[in-house]
Amino acid sequence: MRQALDLARQAARSGDVPVGAVVLDSDGRIIGRGYNTREAQGDPLAHAEILAMREAAQSRSSQDAASPYPEASQPPASRHPGAAQPASSQLSSSPHPGAESPPSRRPEDSQPASPHPEVSQLPSPRHPERSEAKSRDLTAWNLADCTLVVTLEPCPMCAGACLQTHIGRIIFGAWDAKLGACGSVWDIPRDPHVGHVPQVVGGVNEQDCAALLTDFFAARR
Repeated sequence: MRQALDLARQAARSGDVPVGAVVLDSDGRIIGRGYNTREAQGDPLAHAEILAMREAAQSRSSQDAASPYPEASQPPASRHPGAAQPASSQLSSSPHPGAESPPSRRPEDSQPASPHPEVSQLPSPRHPERSEAKSRDLTAWNLADCTLVVTLEPCPMCAGACLQTHIGRIIFGAWDAKLGACGSVWDIPRDPHVGHVPQVVGGVNEQDCAALLTDFFAARR
């Protein structure tokens, strides 16, 4: 969640609602990052979750199994500004970092690591695809063995995108009483009419995530 909060601060600095997201693979490594760029890019679909899951799927389709990101000095020109920056995507943990390129990634980000604490402390998701993922290769876009960590409860669009990517688990920080679609207003991931049911865990580091949003909107009143 710390990484997602760093990304959320990046969004705030750019004038967007501070929401950040990361996607973790089954080993707890970050394979996708994103932050809101709706205002900065004039793109109504550029929510943090969408960009992070897109980055995760693209990294899987283009990189070998040893490293989640390419070893390149510059990110591809077509990469969305709010998505992960492969060679230098590790953001500063200081409050409200600038919008300039973040410092170099730490070596441990691209090395095999122990599962992320927020993943290892939770029971394993129980849906079939995640169980089968260890015995078969998943299509690159299929994130059934991955976890989405986001600072704010996903909206209906992003909750629907989670179903489309077959994400295995959704962990979010602050609840959204206006547009939350993972338990607050709607509960799309656990709707009995959908075939894919990811595990959903809300309220992780809720105080910090909510404070970031509160401060952002208070400064604009």
